[in-house]
Amino acid sequence: MRLKLLCIAKIIVIAMHWQLLICAEQYDPNITMVDIGSSRLHYRPIGEKFKGKGPTVIFEHGLHCESSYWNIIQKKLIEHEIYSCSYDRAGLGFSSRSLAPRTAANIVKDLHLLLKTANIPGPYILVGHSFGGLCTQLYCATYPEQVVGMVLIESVHEDMLIDMPKKMIESWEWQRYKLSLVRYIPVQILAKIGQETERNKLKNEISYPIDFIDERLHNIFRQSYFLTLYNEIENVYESLNQVKNSCRFFGNIPLIVIIADNFEDVSAYGCGNLHDFDKATQNLFIDTCKKHKEQQLSRSSCSFKELWTPSGCSHRVPLENPDVIVSSVKYVWDYALLMSAASNN
Repeated sequence: MRLKLLCIAKIIVIAMHWQLLICAEQYDPNITMVDIGSSRLHYRPIGEKFKGKGPTVIFEHGLHCESSYWNIIQKKLIEHEIYSCSYDRAGLGFSSRSLAPRTAANIVKDLHLLLKTANIPGPYILVGHSFGGLCTQLYCATYPEQVVGMVLIESVHEDMLIDMPKKMIESWEWQRYKLSLVRYIPVQILAKIGQETERNKLKNEISYPIDFIDERLHNIFRQSYFLTLYNEIENVYESLNQVKNSCRFFGNIPLIVIIADNFEDVSAYGCGNLHDFDKATQNLFIDTCKKHKEQQLSRSSCSFKELWTPSGCSHRVPLENPDVIVSSVKYVWDYALLMSAASNN
């Protein structure tokens, strides 16, 4: 009986895998995919003519995101002659699902295989947003010889669910439970209920670019998306522990840590609006975020490490102020080149 259930599960995953590939090719026949064995991953290499002329910038997106978050930033980096690559984690965006638990360690393994299989040359400057920052830290700890710089944007800290105010942790746990129920709702119903609402929110409230909105709506209202998002969140505690046990020190690499200036919207933490909580909880949350970013900054021994706070930005810095991300990447990229030149002389 157990074997039959396993076979049925595999058939369902394979069917969803091919359905996703067909949808992806219908949306854009020129998308770039690579087979890493456990999944087929979609990746976006931009600036091919600058490939190998300096460090390659690798982007890792956050939870509830995909590679399209980095489109504007990658295009702007071409102006600085910088080659970069973003990708969709397994089960998100255009990438097919993986049977492996969506922990930070497995995500790092997938990224390593993608870079190797797709011939994306190192060394790398890693740029991680939110949960993606957690994964880039673990990548740096796992493959330190490949990493020559990092930009951490509103990155998750391994002690987040220990140090956050108790009321906000309870709110986060409640949101996690609700997501566990959403994964059982047929995707057609989710799309009918939420697609137009999501479009209006992205267009009117946050003013996201139209091409980003179209691609995002195409990608997120899929069963595979909700299943993978739940899998990543369900394994957050394991991911936090993996980073806690590995990422004590980043080494001598240039590092920029970016922290929000506007903490009003904490929906990215599964907590709604910060003003829904009492003043003591609000202050503790903001102080904890700042403390965590300072701790991350201290893990580099390089003389070039800076904490940036772009004015007015919330947790969604890559979409609200792409220019500050471009500037931070350029600073780290230039310094990494200087360090490389100095070591070769």
